[in-house]
Amino acid sequence: MTFHSPVILIAEHEDAEWAEISRILTELTITPVRARNGAAAVGVVSRAWRENRTPALMLIDLDLPMLDALGVTRCIRTLGVSEQDMPIIALGRDGDDAEVAACVEAGMQWHLSRPLRAKALVSLIDRWTGAGAIAQDEPAQDLRRDIDPAVLPLVPAFVRRCEACRECAETLLATTPELPDAGVERLCTLMHQLAGSSALFDAVRLGDAARDVERALRAMTDDIDPTDPAQLRALIAEFLAILDEVRRDSGFWTSPAA
Repeated sequence: MTFHSPVILIAEHEDAEWAEISRILTELTITPVRARNGAAAVGVVSRAWRENRTPALMLIDLDLPMLDALGVTRCIRTLGVSEQDMPIIALGRDGDDAEVAACVEAGMQWHLSRPLRAKALVSLIDRWTGAGAIAQDEPAQDLRRDIDPAVLPLVPAFVRRCEACRECAETLLATTPELPDAGVERLCTLMHQLAGSSALFDAVRLGDAARDVERALRAMTDDIDPTDPAQLRALIAEFLAILDEVRRDSGFWTSPAA
């Protein structure tokens, strides 16, 4: 699949999320440009607007630091950059009516829920940039499961992330009676990254399980309704069981060192 080389701005502070999205775009011959926080995103667009080289599209994480996605969008629209000049697409976790409405009110054009699917991302880019033209004369490829060809180079990194989650989760399960703070924080970070990328590899259930574990971990310090340790352990055990299924059935699993 090929596009006619548009430039897309990705406002994303998570390195893992950026790496996966940018790799997909690069495989499609699209040039990805990164902004690590909201202030940087406004700066990139402002300079590009003055120089008449505005990106064809902006993908923006709703959890950006320094200036949130809604604030970034309002600033950009105030500059005079219209939706025709540069559509802005939100990357969010929930996608409920209130979140989508807030994005539209701020000046965004679309909301794409995470975990991202490669095919949905490609379709969205085609729709909003007019980059058009996914080539029709290229032969179909034999995919392993339902993975987009552009994602296949990312498989080794995905496997390594899964194994890191497994190792950390198993260590926590073996720790009694209390879970160590350092281990909890690391597993929370790993689960957050995995939840955002699993759907790219046709592992939606794994991503959902990772998200459940992450939410339970974050709620452990909730003064009103803290997560019960037994419930957390059950969620971790369920995640590990689903991970075993993915490992067995994926058709692409190789050594983490691959």
